[in-house]
Amino acid sequence: MGLGFAHEVEKRVTRSLGPASLMPHLLPWGEGLGIRLRIFSASRGQGSTPDECRPAMLGRMAAFDRKTIRFPTHPSPNFNARPEGIVVDTVVLHATVLDTLQEVVDKFADPESQVSAHYTIDRDGTVVCHVAEDQRAWHAGQSRMMDGRTGVNDFSVGIELVNLNDGVDPFPKAQIKAMRRLVRSIISRHPIRHIVTHYQCADPPGRKSDPNGFHESWIKGLL
Repeated sequence: MGLGFAHEVEKRVTRSLGPASLMPHLLPWGEGLGIRLRIFSASRGQGSTPDECRPAMLGRMAAFDRKTIRFPTHPSPNFNARPEGIVVDTVVLHATVLDTLQEVVDKFADPESQVSAHYTIDRDGTVVCHVAEDQRAWHAGQSRMMDGRTGVNDFSVGIELVNLNDGVDPFPKAQIKAMRRLVRSIISRHPIRHIVTHYQCADPPGRKSDPNGFHESWIKGLL
């Protein structure tokens, strides 16, 4: 599952912190990819300021993020460390089921939901990051790859596509184009060997159906 939040790219940072408040930050490397990429931080009433959060947040960001994010962020509390020595070699594509990016942001910001993904892509191609790639997001659940490996969250990057997953709601071209660009950027940082859908790795088979409407053309030529 995932969520989307359609916004125009802006370099101004909103600093209001409070329950469910959002603090967007533009990632410069996203501009180079032609992706409208923003990171959202959600404060759950902790009373922390960005400066107070800095030491904890920097330790949880991927190396490439530390060089580009202007302010520390912690978009979702729902993540943990990957197993030591693990190689990230898989990308998992999901559909959010939720209809808007805002719904997804709220869901992933809620620690009781116990769910997150590394990225969500809105229908207009806006890309939001929830969890740094060097951390283990909670998106695949009980899962198994065709090669027999289980616990797919350990070695994968999860990407959510805002879509109702009803087989009727379309995946716009802008969304798929942004997904391809994002996957290419992930491949530049990790030795990705597999791009799978949630339904392909869910265990037992049939446990998940997303993204309903997936087509092989979405990922053709990426690996």
